[in-house]
Formats: sequence, C-alpha cells, structure tokens
Amino acid sequence: MKKIFLLFMMFGALSFGFTACSDDEDEDPTENNNQGDDCKEKTTFSSGYLGQMNVLYQGQNNVSDNVNVIATFNAININMKQVKFVPQMPPVDLTFSNVSYKKNGEIISFSSDSIVPLYEGEPLAKYAGKNLKGTINGDSISFSVTLGSYPVTYKGTVNDGFDYLGQLGILINGENSETDNVNVAAYYSSISLDMMQVKFVPQMPVRIDITLPNIPATAKGKSISFAADSVVPTMAGKPVEKYTGKNLKGVVSGDSISFSLDFGDYPTSYKGVIVK
Repeated sequence: MKKIFLLFMMFGALSFGFTACSDDEDEDPTENNNQGDDCKEKTTFSSGYLGQMNVLYQGQNNVSDNVNVIATFNAININMKQVKFVPQMPPVDLTFSNVSYKKNGEIISFSSDSIVPLYEGEPLAKYAGKNLKGTINGDSISFSVTLGSYPVTYKGTVNDGFDYLGQLGILINGENSETDNVNVAAYYSSISLDMMQVKFVPQMPVRIDITLPNIPATAKGKSISFAADSVVPTMAGKPVEKYTGKNLKGVVSGDSISFSLDFGDYPTSYKGVIVK
C-alpha cells in the first residue's frame, strides 16, 4: 500500500484540464465576454454527480461522502434495426459506431464525412456511408447519409427510452422508397469517468483525480449501462497500469449513476446523483 501512496503523492498535485470557451482561464465566468452561442457548443456532454464511494481495504469498508464524479459521454451510436435498402434485400440491423457529436443547448448534432456501418459487429464496406449528418432535438431525431450508392433519410420520434420510430426514405433509381415504423436506437457509445479529489483510504497523504477512460456503453430501456472487463485508469493523462480496474460495471439512469470495480486489489463502489 505504501507504493500506491507514493504514486498518488507524485501525481496528486496535477489535475485534469477541461476545454473552456475562452483562452483566458482567469476570466470571470459571470461576465459577458461576447462569445455568443459558440460558447454553448461542446464536443462532448458531461454530467457531474455527488455521491458516496466505498473502498474495501483490509476487510474494512472505507466510506467517503460527497465524492464528485464527472461522467463524459464521448460519442454516439446510431443503430438502424431491420432495414431494407432494396426490395430484394433481407432486413438487417446496421450500426453507425462512435459518431462524433456536438451539444448546443438541448440539441445534439452528429456527423461523419465517411463511416463504415457494422453488421453483426463486422464492417460492411459495401455500404460505406458518406456525409452522415443528423440532429437529436427533444423527442425527435433526423439524419441523412449516402450508403453505398443509396441516399438515405430518416425522421423519427421517441418510442421508448433511446428508441425511435419513424420513416426511412431511400432513393433508388431516381425514385424515393419510403418505409414507415422503422426502429432506430441512438445512444452514447462510450463513457469516461473522472473521479475528482478522492482518497481511497484515510491514510492516503493527498487527494487525487483519477479517470476511467472510454468505457463501452449500451442503451437498455431508459438507462445507459457501461462495462469493461479491464480498464487502465489515468492520472494527469498518464496510464497507471499497476492499478488497472477489473470487472467494471455501472449504469446511468435518470439523475443517478452507480458503478463498481476492483482498483488493483481494492473493491470500490460508487453511487451518486446529478448536481443540478
């Protein structure tokens, strides 16, 4: 345990940086700096939580209250379910994976100049997508993309949780073919967890910031679950392989988040609610 204390002391004085709208980090955020709506646009969406962390160390539970965790959603997946691009084609599920997005207010816009859809987890190069553009606004979603040689459009409204129902349009030989009640799921594809100023046991000499990066996520009903058999945490952007996390499992549901993992030899769990 002494080695982890030394490691924490070495990195503890360093903190993670977050992208700001202004280059001047000393500006008063309450002042109007004439940055307009551009300042509201972010390339990732983060939520801050406050909650309780528990670490099992030498058979004892070490409980810390008011622990701040920042969950950052890194990209989104668009899953088109049971679609047919031409009449003779069997229905398939296609996924656009890890599409970059921006959030401006309540509107999420996503795009990709070129993307290869996945079919049963494997790339389907024949239908490589171009010029994917779309938005999620409240209960609605719309996007357009050229799959192979077929221009495709979709407009839908929320059916349940992250699932949408809507109309799929495909331009085939100059004629538009429309299909109703097409199911599309749109959800965050990965999540990073920043655990801020934590002490895993009381005798740790310093509080540290530690990140669990790029954890695969999936939508289940109205919740986002995330899991990883193994994840290497980072401190100040540097991997800390000695304390690789194992058996990470968690869920974001409504205003709450919970997760558990083994940090090295130390079982750790967290439950928090969103800070509004």
